[in-house]
Amino acid sequence: MNIEDKVREVLRYVETRGHYFALRKLAHSKRKKLVEKKGYEFVNNKIKKITKEYSREKFGSASFWPYIALYTEIREEFIPGWIPEDYYRMHLLKKYNPESASLISGYKSFDKILFKNFSFEPLLYTVSGTIFNVNRNKITNQEADKLLKDFDQEVIIKPELGKGGNGITFSHSIEVKLKDLAAKGDFIIQPVCKQHHGLQKINPNSLNTLRVFTFLENGNATVKFSYLKFGTGESRLDNGSAGGGICGINMDGTLHNNFYDLSFMKRGHMHPDTGVSLDDIKIPNIEGILEACKNAHESYPYVKFIGWDVAVGVDKEPILIEWNARYPMLAYGESLFGPLWGEIPR
Repeated sequence: MNIEDKVREVLRYVETRGHYFALRKLAHSKRKKLVEKKGYEFVNNKIKKITKEYSREKFGSASFWPYIALYTEIREEFIPGWIPEDYYRMHLLKKYNPESASLISGYKSFDKILFKNFSFEPLLYTVSGTIFNVNRNKITNQEADKLLKDFDQEVIIKPELGKGGNGITFSHSIEVKLKDLAAKGDFIIQPVCKQHHGLQKINPNSLNTLRVFTFLENGNATVKFSYLKFGTGESRLDNGSAGGGICGINMDGTLHNNFYDLSFMKRGHMHPDTGVSLDDIKIPNIEGILEACKNAHESYPYVKFIGWDVAVGVDKEPILIEWNARYPMLAYGESLFGPLWGEIPR
């Protein structure tokens, strides 16, 4: 091994250790905040010892215990079979969701090519500063301005490679300043999605979407978990960075008895702002939504794990808002609804 190879190996090692440190620090922080909210701690020294022994036996190192302890604090019981988020990200995703295949999920303008009848259509988008319309034809700034003026409705503007709701803004199409947007990088402009009235009533301020997590094995996709995400307050977004809550979805479209906030705290069955009871909510066309996610995954068989964010249109049809193959989060599904596999997925 020459000196350059040795340097690269050291850098990879340092980077990997840094990722582990950050993930485990996050697990400790989330558990601490949850304990503060609950007012008591379930995970005592005896249980910590159990989680460390389990981690050593199952994953080859006791250092994987922080997420197992977090899951145990959430459920207030230790359940063998859990997979910690750090093992999932640093082992399973690296192996089964290679970067060369997963990075494409970050490019929102590419969704319409991959999932033609599932993805939400844009009005226009830019690639390397060039503007394209929905048919992927290049258009001039003047043509784009006219398109927006003729549309004459509210639009949502997303950074091409944005995630977690960061950088998303809303504007009337006539007021969009393309030159100002272009100065910040590539972007995509879409109509504001009109959702089914059954989900609209939960929180009319936000687009309340489903998170569906699929796993591909032997060419067949299965749904490992799904939950409803909804916004709180006046936020128009339903993601974690904007607050909100999540509630598990049963196979018949009804919801679980309780929802959780993004710190894993159980919050009951009433939306905190609208007072709508989640007991009265049933996701329309749940079978069609889950089937659309499975079909989409099977059409892109280069990765094993995908998280889908799906809206339900006024006609009950599923609308893909975005998908994540690079870092689809497992912790919420695994802790609240798992163990999802029991054995380490292959």
